[in-house]
Amino acid sequence: MKSASKTASSLPRPPAPMPATLAPLTPRSTLPWAVPDAVPARDDEINSVAQMMREARGKCLVICGAGMSTESGIPDYRSPRGAYSVSGWKPMTHQDFMKTDAMRTRYWARSYAGWPFISTRAPSLAHASLAHLAMHGAVMRPIITQNVDRLHHAARAQVTSSFQHVPGTTIEGGAKGDGHVLELHGALHEVICMSCGNRTHRDHLQQEFSSLNPAAFEVMKERERRRELLLANSPDGGAAAVVRPDGDVDLPPEAMRTFQYPSCQSCGTETGILKPAVTFFGDNVHPDVSRAAAEASETCEAVLVLGSSLSTFSALRLVRKANERGKPVALVGVGDSRADGIASLSLRARVGDVLPRLRDKVVVG
Repeated sequence: MKSASKTASSLPRPPAPMPATLAPLTPRSTLPWAVPDAVPARDDEINSVAQMMREARGKCLVICGAGMSTESGIPDYRSPRGAYSVSGWKPMTHQDFMKTDAMRTRYWARSYAGWPFISTRAPSLAHASLAHLAMHGAVMRPIITQNVDRLHHAARAQVTSSFQHVPGTTIEGGAKGDGHVLELHGALHEVICMSCGNRTHRDHLQQEFSSLNPAAFEVMKERERRRELLLANSPDGGAAAVVRPDGDVDLPPEAMRTFQYPSCQSCGTETGILKPAVTFFGDNVHPDVSRAAAEASETCEAVLVLGSSLSTFSALRLVRKANERGKPVALVGVGDSRADGIASLSLRARVGDVLPRLRDKVVVG
């Protein structure tokens, strides 16, 4: 299906909605289905990580992965309830997306179905606890995240009640940044033209999709009404990772076959390919982001990895650089990590269990 002649809007970016009030720590029975099972970390393990952070004196580099967002209802990749483990799903690659119109049609149709879920996730207690640690200078800025869900930004906005920008920063995938979070792989909330570089907010593109695909829009309204997109949080796990960490959703072939997507307003129908402002597999991290991440790794006094297996080299190399300088590395997550062999501390626990306790030890205690 060729892209439609209708062009994407360049309206000003709408303000981000304030997330709902944070909930306290919850028992396993009430956690989202996406959260993997794990034994709580021992007090001595928490104390050891807290001591490492204190000794770093505000220079503890934090690197976050998909395990940070499971308690917000977004599945991770590699845990027993993750997208890879449940369905054998593989994400879109940069090469496939750019290769054919059919692959872009498939991607945007599935993204259209998944965006209402991803865009309405609220930060968890883990996100809020990390924001508190950063506000009190207990960890290094920027926090580096591999996630594309913008929940770190929402947590900071929630904790501070007003989101203050630091002028002149050009991080977060090349977009205007705030100096507090470095998005290693970009964010789903922005769409970029691969020809001219023009950026559009994802909400605007969602409106274009609805206008171009009225039948799909009606189906979407019905899906939202029935909360079918929230089956990833179902206690029985009936549909497991229905919505993947990148917002992808399984759809029947007939739902994708006639789907239409717009082109860049500046470039026109045939040349202005719109792509989410994320680093797909097979693509390279934005040079500005790569330099900022390397600088953080080269100047930190400790590294705390949260909810990441470090399967991507863009994150693993940061840990290795710090380790080569003799800096301690602590890992928090339920599964194996590619840095297990060099870690000083390894807590096989949920990030949502560990971070609130670290906050209390380091900030309060």
